Amino acid sequence: MNRLRIVLSSASLAMLLWHGSPVTAQAETMRDFIESYQADADLLARHWEISGDSDAELTRETKLLHDWQGRLKAVDFEKLSPDQRVDYVLLRNELESSLNNLSTRQAERQELSGWLPIRAGIDALTDARVRGEPIVPETAAGILAPLSQTITKLQEQLKAAKEAAKPPLKKTPESPPSSGTESEEAKTPATATKSDVKSVRLPTPYQALRCAEAVSELSNSLKKWFENYNGFTPEFAWWVKQPYDAANKIR
Repeated sequence: MNRLRIVLSSASLAMLLWHGSPVTAQAETMRDFIESYQADADLLARHWEISGDSDAELTRETKLLHDWQGRLKAVDFEKLSPDQRVDYVLLRNELESSLNNLSTRQAERQELSGWLPIRAGIDALTDARVRGEPIVPETAAGILAPLSQTITKLQEQLKAAKEAAKPPLKKTPESPPSSGTESEEAKTPATATKSDVKSVRLPTPYQALRCAEAVSELSNSLKKWFENYNGFTPEFAWWVKQPYDAANKIR
């Protein structure tokens, strides 16, 4: 998750250092306002660090930014000093930029979802840890168990889609089939292959790169989740280690 940062304008900071204390009550209010925002943003970043760009994390980050936009609008801009107006505008622009960045991340998450079928399961595990929910090893194993098969199936579908996308070879004259039965059998494999790849399409090079980066992030999130419980929670390793290792072997 990107850390959200904003700093006091150089003019305001210089005045604070020169006087050794806030210049006015309004200056103190604006400075505290910005520092409170920084503290909230940093706390959210640390709290949701394990989950990556999960739906829950993006939703919580969006709420934080909208909440602070509302609080900023409640500040009377006309009563601010020129230096404090600079800080006001900087914070307003930071919030707007962060919301635009969030929209991009949400759109990309949706765009790549077809090539990342494992994300929902991993997000469910890491989000539960962030929320402080007690771990149930048997339930966690049930979420992890299908991941390796899901990854293998996707790899096979992508391979088939890649083969199907190749230009057809030029046909050469051949002897006619000896019977109608043989001709129908010859058509069957091609028909089956075409049907198998209907549910997946090939990503563009850029999409493939972003998917690889997302898989790396998901793998790191899952590793942190596993290490948080392994060796500390009774029966965790007995239930979870095998499906966890199986999912990690396939990349």
